[in-house]
Amino acid sequence: MSTRAADVRLARRRAARRRAVRRRRQAFGLLAFLGAVALGAALLQPLFQTAVRDLSLPLAHEQTIREQAREKRLDPALIAGVIYAESKFSSDTSPAAAA
Repeated sequence: MSTRAADVRLARRRAARRRAVRRRRQAFGLLAFLGAVALGAALLQPLFQTAVRDLSLPLAHEQTIREQAREKRLDPALIAGVIYAESKFSSDTSPAAAA
């Protein structure tokens, strides 16, 4: 066997090893990224639940909001958003006794 043929085989084996190492690194990087995303989602999950609970229409006010939206030809989400921004759906009266 000639040295040229042996050199070619050696070069091919080295190239194959480099490709295998690159694939392993990419797979590890992908797994690390997915793990970080999963960890972030797990850590932020309580915040998402709180936000969803706070922003959902309270059942006690839903009918009133929908009626007012229909009468004023507005989106119920707009009315609910204004109420949330002003009082967070708290039924407490203001200190100035505003209605």
